Amino acid sequence: MKEFSNKKITEHIDLCIQMGHDSTSTLLLIQVWTERNELLKALKTSIHPLMTILVNATPVKQGNQ
Repeated sequence: MKEFSNKKITEHIDLCIQMGHDSTSTLLLIQVWTERNELLKALKTSIHPLMTILVNATPVKQGNQ
């Protein structure tokens, strides 16, 4: 799972660079991914149904906004 997550982070960072985002956006993206991964780890150890629903319901936007 960790390898998969790191691969996804790398892909997203590459995408940000290609789209011309500045380093602040990229660092924010890393922070969001890290926090999400920490949350997912916490959920695995003690799953709360409402939290699981919230994590699964988080929208992910693709492409230009």
